[in-house]
Amino acid sequence: MSCVVLLRFYTFRTHAFDLGIFNQAFSTALQGKLFYETPDLYAVPSGIFLGVHFNLLMFMLLPLYALFPYPQTLLILQTGIVALGSVPVYLIARRILETERIAVVMALIFLVNPSILNLNLYDFHLEAFLPFFLGMFFYCYLITNWRGYTLFLALSLITIDFAALVIVAICLAHVLRTYHFPATLDIDRRRGLILLLTAVASLITFFLVVNISVALSGRSVSTLGAISAFVNPALGSHAIIQKTEFWLLCLIPLMFLPLLVPSQLVMVAPWFLVTALEGLYATSYNIGYQVAGAFVVPYLILASILALDKLQRHHLKLQGFIVGIFLLSLLISPFNPLTQNRLPGIIYEQGFPLPTPHDNVLAAAIGLIPANASVLTQNNLFPQVSSRADSYIYPPQDNTPIEYILADAMSSTYVQGPSLNQTMKVLLPHYMSTGNYGIVVNDDGVLLLKANYGGTEQLAGATNYTYNYRTLDLRTGLEQFDPTSASGTVLVHNSSKEASTTFWFGPYVSLPPGEYTVTFVLKTSGASNGSLLLQVDNFENATSVPVLAQIEVTQASFPRPGAWTPISITFDYTPQQSASGSLEFRGVNVVGGPFSLDYVRVQYLTPAAP
Repeated sequence: MSCVVLLRFYTFRTHAFDLGIFNQAFSTALQGKLFYETPDLYAVPSGIFLGVHFNLLMFMLLPLYALFPYPQTLLILQTGIVALGSVPVYLIARRILETERIAVVMALIFLVNPSILNLNLYDFHLEAFLPFFLGMFFYCYLITNWRGYTLFLALSLITIDFAALVIVAICLAHVLRTYHFPATLDIDRRRGLILLLTAVASLITFFLVVNISVALSGRSVSTLGAISAFVNPALGSHAIIQKTEFWLLCLIPLMFLPLLVPSQLVMVAPWFLVTALEGLYATSYNIGYQVAGAFVVPYLILASILALDKLQRHHLKLQGFIVGIFLLSLLISPFNPLTQNRLPGIIYEQGFPLPTPHDNVLAAAIGLIPANASVLTQNNLFPQVSSRADSYIYPPQDNTPIEYILADAMSSTYVQGPSLNQTMKVLLPHYMSTGNYGIVVNDDGVLLLKANYGGTEQLAGATNYTYNYRTLDLRTGLEQFDPTSASGTVLVHNSSKEASTTFWFGPYVSLPPGEYTVTFVLKTSGASNGSLLLQVDNFENATSVPVLAQIEVTQASFPRPGAWTPISITFDYTPQQSASGSLEFRGVNVVGGPFSLDYVRVQYLTPAAP
């Protein structure tokens, strides 16, 4: 797992939110600024991460980071602490089930659970410490080790504010486990008093740290306002489906065993309330992020241990359940290629981190940025430049001069940002249009600008974008297998008596400003007739789609019927057009046929004039 998380870093699959935030916060703390980070500046004007989540754990981790002050340190540290979460699972299973073999199996179940893997894979988060801390807190109560109980209670409370609510839920679960029908609790006064004091202390801590966070944030809101800001129930059918899917994906790998001990489900009640009340951030109820592995699944696994004990006492064989759990965990695992782009969340969207030549271009471009220079970049590139205070994913409000601007038009984060007008798609054309920046790198969609730079490009190469049946939308016609094509599948419009219509459209891509050549690779047959208009337009909105270039093709445009023929158009893409629209390369006004499209290739020629 350490190798995989490092590969994710080196293939630019980590993000400002949150590896970049933590690396910058730790790095600036060593530079004399108290955990200062810039990605949250729009929400936390002070820039102090403790204004987002006040915790003392970061102070404890700072000496380790000082020894190895790199973002990779945080990723490897997280891998180790997530793995330690299997220790309390083993200890609790051995205590309750009284068998070493099943205890080891339960620890393995923890390690291969999809949500736990996603917790490890998605950047760095303080929540990753909770399965170990809270698991040991649970175990120490079982064996009446009050020193250990106090230690892990304290460690949990200083990790993240929300841990306090999970602690209250765990205390309630301990109480409910002693409940006997019809209405009696079999718990001694000392234990009951300890649980009560723990719950009260946790609630006090929760409200205390939230107050401190609000005070440190620089926001002019009350504590109650800060908490209520997250209450925004999404009640639409899509959100309800997503939330239901989230809980099913948490339970399916455990074969729904936690439902056999309903009293223990109270441990996940705090996050159930979050998913019920939250609608602003879908990351709160998507399994492909860190939340399920931190706030839900570890406690469902503890409940599963109690469920297995219940089954064992009824003399049921456990082997079938255990085999089923392993199989279902592997089925939903992020390492299963079949889950990619089928399950929600970023871990299921990015694929296995295999290095590419494009990654080498990015690494080379970043290597040209001096360590003390200010940088504006995008979400997935921020961690690599986050060891400085002056690195940003949107322009600083204090007008700090930006020396370097790093963009990657090949990445999906090029069009993503804190707001619609703070994406690299908008910012890059703006800075290029000022005439104050020169191009240092222009290679494979990677652009590095430097303020007041008039030298030659230090890294340059061809930049090509290719679109085919996978990325273009078919309006009329069909997809057809063709072994002579580059992809094996082509779009075909057969001869018909239809009025002129659109053949294909899309892909609505955002590219940097500049001069481009677009090449449509088409073919006809000897019996083809009719015409087709090849068009480049800039889609701004439903009523504004200015045409940038176009050419009409007929049978005469194909000197060799049956052979693939490239037909090219050159067009200029201004900074204003690049910031306001998305490019579409389409075939329209098609009459007759057959016409076949293999792919559309777009080549970047020169940058746009300021």
